[in-house]
Amino acid sequence: MKKGTFRMLESLIEDYPTMDRYIKRVELEIEYPWQESDDNIGGSRSASATSVTERTGLKLATDKHLRLLRERKKALDKVISEAKPETIEIIRLWYWTRPRTKTWDGIAEEVHYSKRMCHLLRNEFIDELAKELGEIH
Repeated sequence: MKKGTFRMLESLIEDYPTMDRYIKRVELEIEYPWQESDDNIGGSRSASATSVTERTGLKLATDKHLRLLRERKKALDKVISEAKPETIEIIRLWYWTRPRTKTWDGIAEEVHYSKRMCHLLRNEFIDELAKELGEIH
């Protein structure tokens, strides 16, 4: 796996605890877009024949950024649900604990594995995520 792909996947893992909140924020931005105030007091009609609700629903269903976020969240959920508890603990300690208080040696000691085994379990997790997202085959 390329170094850039590996780093991108690590970034996704780090963002996992806040993904639901971020997805909700993007949904709200789509539902309630910022609009510049209109000083035109005239009575012109809208050029579109669809309702605001239909346009919002269509945008929620087709927005590429939102779809990508949801796909990544779904892939992470699946990989997490299928991972061993020890692997999840390693991932939690390295990626989700802020501020990071343990080195790889400290994590290895806490989960009662060698440092090398912790790296192997982390790499397996990242490989599974890459497969789930279609980054590798």
